[in-house]
Amino acid sequence: MIGTGVAQSLQAAAVNVSVTSRSGLPLERLPGVEVHKFKAKTDSIETVVASLKPGDFVINCIGMVKSLIHDDEPESCEAAFFLNSEFPSKLAAVAEAKGLKNASKVLAEFRAEIAKLEK
Repeated sequence: MIGTGVAQSLQAAAVNVSVTSRSGLPLERLPGVEVHKFKAKTDSIETVVASLKPGDFVINCIGMVKSLIHDDEPESCEAAFFLNSEFPSKLAAVAEAKGLKNASKVLAEFRAEIAKLEK
């Protein structure tokens, strides 16, 4: 999925990467990358980011793609809302409180700066 691709790109750029997965098992496509078992709906965000230091980046690639969301199934819609809306907000709040850099926020700020320069 997209998280693996992001991690591979960062790893190729010699960035120290650790990832989460529901199973916590090593990922064949990411040799040498530390994998933390994490289920967004039930596990503590604070626990999974505990080893990160202020200034480290957090990149959220957890989400539910449209093809897996079934409009006629309330559980599917609730899961999608949590993973695509509530979880990213919670992660951003925890990251900010810990002094971590939220990649989404940094990118938004970067785009705003670029827009200023283009005027």
